[in-house]
Amino acid sequence: MAQREILDSCVLLDSFIHAHIPSSFAQNALYYLLYAGEFRCDTRYRIERQHLNMYLLMYVVEGGLRCQFGENTLTVGPGEMILMDCRQHHIFQSIADHTQFRWFHFNGASSSYYYDLIDQRHNLVTTPSETTLHNLDSILNMMKEDMVDEHQASVLIHTMLWEIATDSSGKDFRTTRARQVLSYIHSNYQDDIMVEQLANIAGLSPYHFIRWFKHLTSTTPHEYLINYRLKKAKELLINTDDSIEQIACQCGFNSASHFCRCFKKEVGVTPREFRHLF
Repeated sequence: MAQREILDSCVLLDSFIHAHIPSSFAQNALYYLLYAGEFRCDTRYRIERQHLNMYLLMYVVEGGLRCQFGENTLTVGPGEMILMDCRQHHIFQSIADHTQFRWFHFNGASSSYYYDLIDQRHNLVTTPSETTLHNLDSILNMMKEDMVDEHQASVLIHTMLWEIATDSSGKDFRTTRARQVLSYIHSNYQDDIMVEQLANIAGLSPYHFIRWFKHLTSTTPHEYLINYRLKKAKELLINTDDSIEQIACQCGFNSASHFCRCFKKEVGVTPREFRHLF
């Protein structure tokens, strides 16, 4: 793939970049670092690549960046952070005479799944917390000192991804309407629960409720209800001697056969096989 980088004439003094070669263990089991640095640049700075098999996290200290990748065209200002998928064609460039940003490339573990979750929640550009900025500094320091603890680096990257993913949805979970909706499901999971009932509790139309709920939980209301019923069924299978038919009825399934089909599809074994495991 063609790759074009304009670096020498537009990256100013006091900029640095460091590389790390991850171990085989890190590549197979951890989030791992590849490159990291801090750049000061002017409006001539522009990077365009067709493909780079890694992800990029950038924090703008001053100035600004315009980033294009996939169907996204995003502007990142001072105090903001962006997560980019570099596995597709991407461009980013300075939009100010004095732009400073810190960054690192990474991959591994569940990077693609976390990226998809963050993209789905429209959190690719966020305002990082103090904890996230501290973790970014820790990553840059270990790269600069050539003393990368791969396990620690993995934990730091994972923590940053978690904070980005929950930047808005975590707050929503603590709102009154979210607690009321989940509380209603947890108290009435044995009954037929209609989307319209839950939407009414949230004060939303059914259409907007389904989108809001999926943003919070990454599942539809129906999927969440089934999973909660299966969770309660697991507890009954482990803690009681109730029959499969009784448990199916107690957990809101309309028949034992329906319960068994749902259970095996999600858990991978039948309810009886699951009970024998414990």
